[in-house]
Amino acid sequence: MQEKKSFVGQIYDLPQREKLDNLDKEILYLLSINSRFSLSYIGKKLNVSREVVYYRIENLKQKKILNGFFTIIDSNKINLKITLLCIKIRKFDNFNNVIEELVKIKEINRVQACGGRWDLRVFITHKNNDEFENIFNKLMKTYGDLIHDYVVLSIEKEKYLGLKLLVDRKDSFKKQNYRINKSSFYKELNVEISESGFDETDLKILEILQHNARINIKEIGDKINYSRTAVENRLKKLTKSKIIKGFIPMISLSFLGFQWHKILFKIKNIDEKKFLSYMKTLRCVPWYMKFKGDWNYQISVFSKNNAHFYNILNSIRTKFSEEIITCDSLVVFNQYKFDINLTQV
Repeated sequence: MQEKKSFVGQIYDLPQREKLDNLDKEILYLLSINSRFSLSYIGKKLNVSREVVYYRIENLKQKKILNGFFTIIDSNKINLKITLLCIKIRKFDNFNNVIEELVKIKEINRVQACGGRWDLRVFITHKNNDEFENIFNKLMKTYGDLIHDYVVLSIEKEKYLGLKLLVDRKDSFKKQNYRINKSSFYKELNVEISESGFDETDLKILEILQHNARINIKEIGDKINYSRTAVENRLKKLTKSKIIKGFIPMISLSFLGFQWHKILFKIKNIDEKKFLSYMKTLRCVPWYMKFKGDWNYQISVFSKNNAHFYNILNSIRTKFSEEIITCDSLVVFNQYKFDINLTQV
């Protein structure tokens, strides 16, 4: 007699799911640690030629699994604040047109369509509270009739925790017989110096790197008329001071069968280091945020299915049962924009 299987729920993604072999996963994982690792370094690490690594990366791009390489910039350190606006939509007649219009607004650096309590998440970049109020009031004047409810959350901190979900192990870079390429700035990203400031040339470099994290240093120098050494020294300063926090791949994890969830927490008397340390142990949690507002914290979760997501949420609520007042979750269907408009600085 066939065993009866219980249905636990599944949100089906539109794209065709792709099956990757171990080598593809290992390459993506190393790129998720530092997208500026050279082809030669990745090849030595995985015991394959640089040509094989190049071919695999190009193949992942063609399949739309890998969509480029992004530089994580700490907006606070270049005097920009980011505020999250979560919106419940009243009318969906022109929803797609609204998203297209929001994407074009330079002060908006992220736009996400969601399911759950909120339908839309808009991240607004601004220098100060007055500038935010001005942008917010313009949005309300333009789209107020479409909005049923909203909440404003000021982002105090956000941290990339890595894509450990791609492999079933922890990597080590302490003992190996080959050097990590200097142009990855891996060493500089793992030390921190006191604030060193930035100038217009640094902003030009950040603008070039933001959506092209693997660009050659010489190419950057050619674009801004600086020598390779001058650009390299500036990048060392930007990474050591943590204006640049990392170089990451833009991976369509939905193509690999993962669902993207956000969990918002309202927490009291929490040991933030303990909370963050626990999040780092969860392989499916690549991103963490701390807010001012109705919610204290948020994590991104990429789960295999709803049962997997339930187990993750249950483990967090069990671990911090005394501290968590309440939590809320939503599904992210699509992200239409992800950048920082550096001309605002």
